[in-house]
Formats: sequence, C-alpha cells, structure tokens
Amino acid sequence: MNGGKSGRRPEILSGCPAEHREWLGEKLRYSNEVSLRSRVRQMYDEQPENVQKLLEKKKQFVEDVTTTRNSLTHHSPELEGSAPYGLDLWRLIKNSLNTASFIFEQYRISDNDVAIVIKKSRDYIGLC
Repeated sequence: MNGGKSGRRPEILSGCPAEHREWLGEKLRYSNEVSLRSRVRQMYDEQPENVQKLLEKKKQFVEDVTTTRNSLTHHSPELEGSAPYGLDLWRLIKNSLNTASFIFEQYRISDNDVAIVIKKSRDYIGLC
C-alpha cells in the first residue's frame, strides 16, 4: 500500500470480495467520524442527573435513538421491528425534546437562534 489517503481506500476495496465491497466502502467512507451511538452516549453523559432521570436508562435511550434514526433514515426492513413505535416512539420524542430544550437553556441558546438554525436546515425547509 502506498499509505496515501487517496490510494488507500481503492486499494483496500480491490482486495475485498465483490459481495462486500459496497458495505466496506461505506464503512471506510465514514470511518474517521464519531458514530451516532457514541454521540448520543456523550450527549446523555453531558446532561445533569435530573435530565438523565427524565430519560430512560442510558443504554435503552441510546439504543432507541440510534435504532429509530437508522430505521427512518435508511428505511431498513430489518430495523423496523426493533425501532420504537406508537406510544414508545412518542415517549422517546417527548423525552428528546425535553432534553433539547434543557440543552438550549443550559448553553443559553435563544429561541431565535434555534429558529434560525431550523429554518436553514434542509429537513425543515418549507415548514417554517
């Protein structure tokens, strides 16, 4: 291997069985980023004890958030049954919104600043 950033990925992929290349390519593409699961764990840990008590146990909260996000984002049939649904999904959303509200307050982020970010988000364009 040449060790160069541009040549490493194609070289690794060329040595991989064809049936696994697409999967490995995606893993390598994002390998330098922190996983969603790690980010959610960190966010949970950064919250004061009273906020953590509003949420489920850390392991369950992290699992529910990541599974729900992955199910909704990737439309993966194998994730559909494991993601919260109905009342469980409502509780997760409610707890997440309460936590987000507290985080905004904790870091003194104004409602106006939140609105500006939401309006710029591609997920909400046209809704605000």
